[in-house]
Amino acid sequence: MGSKRVVITGASSGIGAALAEMHARDGWDVVMVNRSAESSRPAVEQIVSTHPDVDVDVVEADLADHDAIARAAEELRSLGSVDRFVNNAGVLLGERVMSRHGVEMHAQVNTLAPYLFGRLVAPSMTGGLMAVITTSGIDRAKTLAVDELADPPTFKKLFGPYVQSKLAASALMPALAREYPEVTFRSAEPGAVKTPMTSGDGMPGWLVPIRNLFFSTPEKGAERIYEALDAEAPNGSYMRKGKPRAVPGDAGSQAVQEALVEWCRATTGT
Repeated sequence: MGSKRVVITGASSGIGAALAEMHARDGWDVVMVNRSAESSRPAVEQIVSTHPDVDVDVVEADLADHDAIARAAEELRSLGSVDRFVNNAGVLLGERVMSRHGVEMHAQVNTLAPYLFGRLVAPSMTGGLMAVITTSGIDRAKTLAVDELADPPTFKKLFGPYVQSKLAASALMPALAREYPEVTFRSAEPGAVKTPMTSGDGMPGWLVPIRNLFFSTPEKGAERIYEALDAEAPNGSYMRKGKPRAVPGDAGSQAVQEALVEWCRATTGT
């Protein structure tokens, strides 16, 4: 059993699985929050075979479902203290999809899930760190349209609702840091990475050849995230290329962040 516990969402493959392996290597117990235990099996077996002294648990949850997240948070509390929580799971879709809660799916998974875990888990994480993985694409967005997150008027692959949802997730970190100052919050950008997500329909066609040639491996992206998690930085920071930066555009405004939190609260009831 390790001396510290990390929770990583979306840890069955890609950056999440690599992050789980890195934490286990350094003696952390690992909890994966994934859609299913079956899809988690290869990642779990990899850690168990190479790091038999750490505990590995899987909590099943559909992060597009508020009730499933609440159940997952309750199960996480039953497992014991959480020292680090990494909101890694995300979606990048090729078309507009609405959740059962009536929210466009990028905002549902990429923004509201980290918000809910922040509300439900962070209060018990005194001295811990909660982070969300974002994307360099948020630097292109000068405006966070909070009132359009639930029902975007237009859809554009990668640079539309996806980037808005990730910008919103980054804006939540300083907002939550003000509410829970005993916990460290930050967003971290892994660079362009070859993952199952960036090989799907959500990628614009013109980017696919560039992805195949120049995007980094999941392990390299995870290394950047791991370094960002360990770095010294002000609470609420957006970490890019290893350095703390202000959340881009008007999403760095406290007024915009507070409006975002109000939208999250009204949408989730939490």
